[in-house]
Amino acid sequence: MRCLWPILALLWASPGWGQYPLTRSFELQDGMRRPRAEVLAVSPDGLLWTGGPDGLFRTDGELTQAALPDPMPVVTALASDKDGVLVALNNGVVLHGHGLFHDTLLVDTTLRRWPVTGLLRDASGSLWVGTYGAGICRLQGGTLHWLSTVNGLADDHVNALVLLPDGRVALATDAGVDLLGPDGSVVAHITETEGLPDNLVLSLFADAQGTLWGGTDRGGVFSIGSDVRVARPLALDSAWAFGPVTGLWIDPSIAWLATERHGLLALDLKDRSEWYRSGDPSEGPTRVTGLVRSPDGALWWCTGRERVHRSDPDVLVASIHERIDLRRISALTTSPDGRVQFAIGEQVYSHAVAFADTAAFTSRRSALKPSMAVVTLLSDATGEVWTGTMGDGVHRLTPSGADLHLTERDGLVNDHVLRIRRSGEALWMATLGGAARWTPHGGFTTLPVPGGGFLYDIMPLEDGSAIVASDGSGLIQVRPGSTGTPLAGPGSGAGPRSYYSLCRGEDGTIWALGPGTGLCQVKDGAVRCVGQDHPVLRGEPLGVAPFRSGVAVFTDEGLLLYEPADDHFLDLGAACGLQGVDGELNAMASDAEGALWLATDQGLVRIRPELVDRSRTVKAAILGWTWGLEPLPLVDGTRLAHDQDLLTFQYFTPPGADPRAVRFEHRLVGYDSAVRTTRERQVTYARLTPGAYRFEVRPASTDGGAAHPWTAFSFTIQRPWWRRPWALALWLLAITMLLYAFIRLREERIRLRDRLEKDRVRFQLEALRSQVNPHFLFNSFNTLIELIEEEPHKAVGHVEQLSTFFRNILQVRERELIPVEEELRLLATYFDLEKRRFGDRIALLVNVDEQARRHRIVPLTLQLLVENALKHNAATTAEPLPVTVEVAAGELIVRNPLRPRDVGHRSTGYGLESIRQRYTALTDRPVHVVNGPGTFEVRIPLIGPGT
Repeated sequence: MRCLWPILALLWASPGWGQYPLTRSFELQDGMRRPRAEVLAVSPDGLLWTGGPDGLFRTDGELTQAALPDPMPVVTALASDKDGVLVALNNGVVLHGHGLFHDTLLVDTTLRRWPVTGLLRDASGSLWVGTYGAGICRLQGGTLHWLSTVNGLADDHVNALVLLPDGRVALATDAGVDLLGPDGSVVAHITETEGLPDNLVLSLFADAQGTLWGGTDRGGVFSIGSDVRVARPLALDSAWAFGPVTGLWIDPSIAWLATERHGLLALDLKDRSEWYRSGDPSEGPTRVTGLVRSPDGALWWCTGRERVHRSDPDVLVASIHERIDLRRISALTTSPDGRVQFAIGEQVYSHAVAFADTAAFTSRRSALKPSMAVVTLLSDATGEVWTGTMGDGVHRLTPSGADLHLTERDGLVNDHVLRIRRSGEALWMATLGGAARWTPHGGFTTLPVPGGGFLYDIMPLEDGSAIVASDGSGLIQVRPGSTGTPLAGPGSGAGPRSYYSLCRGEDGTIWALGPGTGLCQVKDGAVRCVGQDHPVLRGEPLGVAPFRSGVAVFTDEGLLLYEPADDHFLDLGAACGLQGVDGELNAMASDAEGALWLATDQGLVRIRPELVDRSRTVKAAILGWTWGLEPLPLVDGTRLAHDQDLLTFQYFTPPGADPRAVRFEHRLVGYDSAVRTTRERQVTYARLTPGAYRFEVRPASTDGGAAHPWTAFSFTIQRPWWRRPWALALWLLAITMLLYAFIRLREERIRLRDRLEKDRVRFQLEALRSQVNPHFLFNSFNTLIELIEEEPHKAVGHVEQLSTFFRNILQVRERELIPVEEELRLLATYFDLEKRRFGDRIALLVNVDEQARRHRIVPLTLQLLVENALKHNAATTAEPLPVTVEVAAGELIVRNPLRPRDVGHRSTGYGLESIRQRYTALTDRPVHVVNGPGTFEVRIPLIGPGT
């Protein structure tokens, strides 16, 4: 595997300070609180957790949140876990933090007295806790086991612990390193006798190959192979000069060391003589208290203050090196032998691309005229460097120090040389007076160029011609001995006609850049441009250079990478945290290892190609979700109650080079599929209806390129029980049964009403028949004849009563109810008629008070009952038949003695049954019939006058 050479640079470098990996600082602020960070951990989703005297917090570099409720205890140790972080508090509690939740794993009073210094969980799930003073404890299956010097530990003061790939646990103690088996048994003690540079071991790290690395108090760093037979110091000499090593992280090519007094150090493991430092000696000792690596390869570290720092091993910004101000570079190039050359004034410097504190410059001075400056450089494999100047022609510097000077006197078309290119042994030069070609044996040849001849750049082609970038005449193809030909494209007609920079891509394609042109591709004599509207490409052009499989574009508005295969621009400036930088024209180049070099106003910049891969893999993570203020478990497919309709989602991206520039796109499928863009790290949805939903979030693509992948979370809000299928089925069944019952009841009432109507008609007919009964008429007429013969004056009254009787019957028979008073009048008329026939053999006794007379009954009820009494009972002079009508208990009573006739009318019972049915339809009070002994009695319920 090719070594990654770390380069150290800090944006605020001061004179005398060396090189550093690009380091940015991020303030920690949660509302009004500014928590101090003493320990760090990164959860598997990339979120950074900080702990210290102010409690536990989580941050993505932009938003910082408290992870525990107030008041928070002091956090003494943090460690990454498989799905979150392990947290040790000074109150004797060990927690597991994940998302918005924290679970208590262990509570022990011993941990209050002796602070926790290390945490880990092994493959079996056992929790290991190291303390400074009480040894180590292991929580397995709910049982806590303590290990100390009594059990064979070298010392009870444990400074760190780490899990080895084979399941063993290594302890860093004040008396060396202890190796424990998975069961907690002591496997080995490693001390100075076995090669440790110092017995006071402060930090440990285990790499994937099983090598154990350690940092000591006075002896620097050591490594122990998997055979555990000997410890090998990492430093080349025994005089370790950087103080205690409080933390370390080992990459395949870099050893990152957190020190007590010198900040963050890095050692190139390929060439162990090259060190990098991230502390500024002018500001005094820099104490690193926590060091972790994020998933994108950057190192996060803290110093116990209210900020965290991010060092990116793929980006170099060297502002000052060997007391040379690298912010004043005027020209830059790279050579095939793995070196970078640049010019500051008349001095040309050369440096290995490794660019470490221990790697020094070599320099050569160009014999320039006073006030002249080098503006372009060309280096070859022989070690020769060609310099182009503004006003002093071309100089060739050889490794021996010789200086070949070529000017207009030697045939150069103009002494103001802006660019030099090589093709074979020929040099091609772009000047303010046109283009020139030089060979060692033929000297200079002037290449005719149409227009004013003001050229910024030149690119020789394989066919012996060259393309020149002109000021005002566009791109021109020139050949020795013939006039140049303008290329068809944006620079040949209306619009931008100036180009400043050219480069050749890995596939041989020529690329050009000018003000307002966008990035232009030269192919088959034509020019095609892209990105004219891109904000960065609207800035002042500074250069183009091949990078990876595309082209890097540098303007005073930023730095881009264009990838032709995807037709995509990647914002390199944002990816590496370099915004707002400026530079010199055409002072950029790519080296043999594929890294991009830039001369900027912040110093010398180098960007490794691995940065691009990291920038493409950015993915959002969902921190958690809440119902109102209540956190919910982050389990995909969660089912919520119907009233859990106010939901808030919190999300983030793993802390990158510039968290403040991150934008998010989110949507809630099932509610609103429109994609929303925001800077906020959370979104709230209110009044969600029951249904299935999928929340999706991703980082927004700010450079117009391919969209990042979605992170999705699905959940369902259940219907209330009364809207679920089984409940709807029950509701439907109940409604069907009620409807059926209603229809049946309605049908029954209709049938009852029809029957009552029929009964009423029958009753009326029966009553009418009873009144117009032939016997009744026969008797009435016989009585009338007798009166006419014997008492003529009474015959007229009899006829009048008979007429009144029949007229009253016709008036009341259609009415449902009539007052008792009116019914009594009908009964009196009827009884008077019967009395003329029976004489004193019958008697009618009525005892009904005035209040009862206002109540109502069914018409002709009393007549029917009295008629039945006269019809079925014997009445004689010696024993008259009395019929009584009276009121008792809200009932009208008709009573007569039982004197059945020997031969009489056969009773059908229909009259009484008809009366019962009619009263059943009108009131819930029944009609009572009492038959004997000796008396026949019918009780009719009185119906109130307002009913």
